[in-house]
Amino acid sequence: MNIKEMLQNFGGKITYHYIDSSRSGKYMKAPEILDTRLRLYTKFKYPQGLYSHQVMCIISLLNGHHTALCTSTASGKSLGFCYPAMQEILNNSNARALFVYPIKALANDQIEKLKNLATDLALKPDIVRKFDGDVKATDRVEALEKSRILVVTPDVLHTTLLRLNDEPLYSRFFENLSLVILDECHTYSGVFGSNMAYVLSRLRQVCQKKGSNPRFMMSSATVGNPQEHLRQLTGIEDITIIDERFNGSPQFGREFFMVQPTRYLESYALDLMGELIQQNTRFLVFGQSRQQIERLVESFRLKYPKYRSKVEPYRAGFTPTERQQIENSFRKGELVGLVATSALELGVDLPNLSVCIILGLPSTKSSFWQQSGRIGRSNEGVVIVLRTDSAYDNYFFNNPEKLYNKPFEPLVINQNNEPLMIGHYACARAESGDFENPFLDHRIFGSKFSGLSQRIKEFDYTDEILYTKDPHFEINIRSLNDPTYQIVIGRDSQDPPIGTITYSQLMREAYPQAIFLQRGKRYRVTKISFTNKKVYVDACCPMYSSTRPKGEVRIKERFNGRILQKHWGSGVTIRNTTLGILEKVSGYQIITGKEKEDFEYAQPLMRYFVTQGVIIHLKEISSLSHSAVVGLTTALHNIYPVFYPCAKEDIASYAWAKEGEAGIFLYDNNAGGLGLTAAAFDRFEELIKQAYKNIVNCEYCLSHPQDNGCINCVVANRWYTTNVKSDRQAVLRLFEEIIDVLRRILPQSNQNGSENLPAKSQLIKEGHFGRTMISDGSLVFTGKNQEGVVLSSQYFQSVGEEERLYELNVQGRIVKFMGRSLTLVQGNLEYWCTNCGQEGIERSEEVCPLCGSQL
Repeated sequence: MNIKEMLQNFGGKITYHYIDSSRSGKYMKAPEILDTRLRLYTKFKYPQGLYSHQVMCIISLLNGHHTALCTSTASGKSLGFCYPAMQEILNNSNARALFVYPIKALANDQIEKLKNLATDLALKPDIVRKFDGDVKATDRVEALEKSRILVVTPDVLHTTLLRLNDEPLYSRFFENLSLVILDECHTYSGVFGSNMAYVLSRLRQVCQKKGSNPRFMMSSATVGNPQEHLRQLTGIEDITIIDERFNGSPQFGREFFMVQPTRYLESYALDLMGELIQQNTRFLVFGQSRQQIERLVESFRLKYPKYRSKVEPYRAGFTPTERQQIENSFRKGELVGLVATSALELGVDLPNLSVCIILGLPSTKSSFWQQSGRIGRSNEGVVIVLRTDSAYDNYFFNNPEKLYNKPFEPLVINQNNEPLMIGHYACARAESGDFENPFLDHRIFGSKFSGLSQRIKEFDYTDEILYTKDPHFEINIRSLNDPTYQIVIGRDSQDPPIGTITYSQLMREAYPQAIFLQRGKRYRVTKISFTNKKVYVDACCPMYSSTRPKGEVRIKERFNGRILQKHWGSGVTIRNTTLGILEKVSGYQIITGKEKEDFEYAQPLMRYFVTQGVIIHLKEISSLSHSAVVGLTTALHNIYPVFYPCAKEDIASYAWAKEGEAGIFLYDNNAGGLGLTAAAFDRFEELIKQAYKNIVNCEYCLSHPQDNGCINCVVANRWYTTNVKSDRQAVLRLFEEIIDVLRRILPQSNQNGSENLPAKSQLIKEGHFGRTMISDGSLVFTGKNQEGVVLSSQYFQSVGEEERLYELNVQGRIVKFMGRSLTLVQGNLEYWCTNCGQEGIERSEEVCPLCGSQL
């Protein structure tokens, strides 16, 4: 197979060719510190010896050190921690080991290897037990009774093992826990990583309570900040890092081809897949979204019906059974190709892969290396990167050397996210066994977390999770305030699910009447049950139609005393602040060919969350227009993953323009925020110049000047609105005027500043006593994907500020919410006076009718 000819014959232009050379292995004999049985096993199983980094890891762990193995994919990291675990089991009859894998598929893959190793060492294979959400209650009891090695996911560690730590079987396990293995630690970044850091702190607290002090062994792909990341993740300061410099594993060579298709990307990819199947060459295709890979598989089966059984999609949202079936079919050779999302980046063993096709560069080098590392494990491999219409691709296709030579990005963990901290505090308090006076060691959790106890006693926090009997079930550690729904065929909630989807994804992909793809099949969403967290679908949908949501976003700044501001005269201002985000889907559009038909819902879908972000305020600039501002916002959003290590979907943007001024919002796309967009405030001038340069050098626009803009640089394509056609030249003029202002005027900085709206502290100081309240009988959105009717409200002192506690009727249940978490959907707003307590004052009033105070 001549890859170069194939790529060119199908209409691809090879823009860059890179060779990742092969290398020979570095071997060492099994260390003397190992048990005799393990050394004999090694002698027969690995006659050449072990890789050098494996030996270093074994020695470090057996000498009592917390150890991390941070080497490339397929370097044999698992052996480095399996040997010490088995040594512990062989030499200590009470010892227990906890193996934590980020996904079930990876855990299942490793269980068989651990059982085989146990058998070869004359141990019973059932000392290795699986403990996850698929294991029945009776089997869980047996696993705790008989296992010496427990293989779990973070989810079950969070919801079950830690929650039940005082029950006898669980307590015994933690008392004897001597080794904790955390595999694929590079996945613990962002929301998942921030949650996992608290889960591991809670694990260490429970172990301390039970009198154990386990060693931690971590494995990770190559990342930019291993020492700092693993310290933040585990809370352990002294970790021995064995990184790529010590990697002794051999590597087969890989060829990388960066390709610009000269025709429609999907059509080009389909023909490559068809040719590879015809040549019986096993391959992976990585797409960038769940529905993209589903559409690709559906299109492939239509175009190549004789090969329809040779390709399957693979992504998050499938049931564990489905994913296992797909993996097994691929291993048996029944499938030739898989079309996957990043769900397949992790180390699930899929043998004899030769070709990896990547549809657009992933947003980090680590992810790119993980995807391309799926091939070249047992033979030489080829990686084909197809260029898409994204600013990230545009930048690195124009600067390919930077892609391969740039350092790996640092991973992000943020434990200052207040909703996340309060949720895990509720869990840790329950696990402590003392609700009123929980002992939470500040050396494990930090002083801010441990200090929450007193503030909560003083009712400084009113979050509902603090007063929930089982707070563990209120927290999805893979997201923040984004519940998971099951997808069910039919209308009976007892039917088995065919997959899962989060609420934020549901708003984009599985809204009522949406045409939704699952494993290459088309379904229509018939109903959503918010109470049961179910999405009901059927197969009655047109073959050649598609749908898109009709959405909108509303953003309001929340003044909380933590605002940072810089301004360049009166023309350009940027604030790092807190934002309230309301996303709404009010209907949908069905598209058949060139025909489009709009439909409205009687009741919209809504999602509300509070996050961190920046506001860029522009005025007294001659180039301001709505389309130019939207184009500038799009350019900033597009370039941000190049500017700061994050995925494009981890942040969001919004813009408005009217009467000579404009506002641009860049914000973290999750509740509470992770500090991702803070870099826009710190390095604003750099961001502006980098976005401007990307537009100037846009390859498509330079070769198609008549279009005056494209989706790669200035044309918006957001899920919640139809495209706004931005004039590229107008956007460039606006950028140039902003850059000129930044060049001519020195920035001035201050805190708690806003030229347009005073902070609450300023209002009080100036003698304004009016506060907004929602009228009884109004319809409100609760922020938990539900609506309720206001029955009553009352004054509530919260964190030194005046608040209102509302009583709502939500689907027949009477529940209470703080006013800051509610959004008015339908009804009225009134004033209440904080000076005398008078309520129900018309908003047209300027003074309180009872005490005369200024409102």
